[in-house]
Amino acid sequence: MGQATGGEKTRLCPSCRMEISVLATKCRFCGESVGRPRDETRSLSINDLGGETVRHYAPSSSVMEAMEAFRSEHDFKSNPPEDAGPERKSLFGIAGKKKGGAAQNGDDGLPQLDERSQALASLAMPSTKPATFKKPKGPSAMERAMQIGGIVVGVIILLFVAKFAYGYFTAVPEEGNRGFPNPAEAMLARNEDPAKTVVAAAEALRKERHSKNVDVLAQAEKRFIEKVKGLLNASPWTPQHLKDAVRNVNDVFKVDTNPEIGKLLQEVNQETFAYNMSLLEVSDDGKSATFGLSQSDAGQESRVLAEVGGIVNGRFKVKSIKGEKVQVEDTQRNGRLLTFSQNDTRVTSP
Repeated sequence: MGQATGGEKTRLCPSCRMEISVLATKCRFCGESVGRPRDETRSLSINDLGGETVRHYAPSSSVMEAMEAFRSEHDFKSNPPEDAGPERKSLFGIAGKKKGGAAQNGDDGLPQLDERSQALASLAMPSTKPATFKKPKGPSAMERAMQIGGIVVGVIILLFVAKFAYGYFTAVPEEGNRGFPNPAEAMLARNEDPAKTVVAAAEALRKERHSKNVDVLAQAEKRFIEKVKGLLNASPWTPQHLKDAVRNVNDVFKVDTNPEIGKLLQEVNQETFAYNMSLLEVSDDGKSATFGLSQSDAGQESRVLAEVGGIVNGRFKVKSIKGEKVQVEDTQRNGRLLTFSQNDTRVTSP
């Protein structure tokens, strides 16, 4: 940019490099279009933009020397030379001068720092002291004993509450105002059928549970068990006794699942399977016979050959073999004699 004699600003034509007015759009010398000039690039300062000038603190030369001395001392501690004497003091040690009174210099040629420089260096550099952690203190013996005592007391209280709750919910209430009569009481007094008496007593207890009905059911169960035992051990005995025992136990067990009734049912079933055997054949010499078992024990075959004096099914002892009939003795029912026939599946007792 230039300035003409008349005070008008000028510029150079980009084609012929002649001086023309800054406002000209066409060169008056070469006739080329030059376009309007661009605005001059302005340089704006921070103050022009409304900012503030940031001033940085420059440490003095004494502080820089102290920091450099501290760095040298730290490097010396990290990698001491081989000829370093054991009596060398730290930078912050008490003895910092030789015996002659002259200032002691390090390997880097710098003099020892005075107290003021040492203080400045300690403020400028971060602390190198390692952090220490204290181990948490555990409970004392008294506190531990109190904790164990509290646990024991809590367990005792819990057991007491559980026992009380179990007794409360399982206890049979005392007889109060009876809303339903128990027909089993009259049946016991009249000595009626034990099986029907147990069914009536169980039904009454289901409707109204109290101590009196519980006692009535226990009495009826006792009489019923005695009756079934009598049918199994009857003498003289017939197959009808076993059939009656099976029917009565099955009817009672439907309404009364007392464990004693369950054991009785198991005994009657075993008796049924044991007596449900048949005579298959007799040897020609009449010394042995073959029996068929309806249910065999573990390791026992369904066909069993036995001679006179032999044991069949673990309980029947062969007494005699006569023609097509075999007589056995039931060792579990007071020596009851039973007769099996080859042509008849029914078992008889003399």
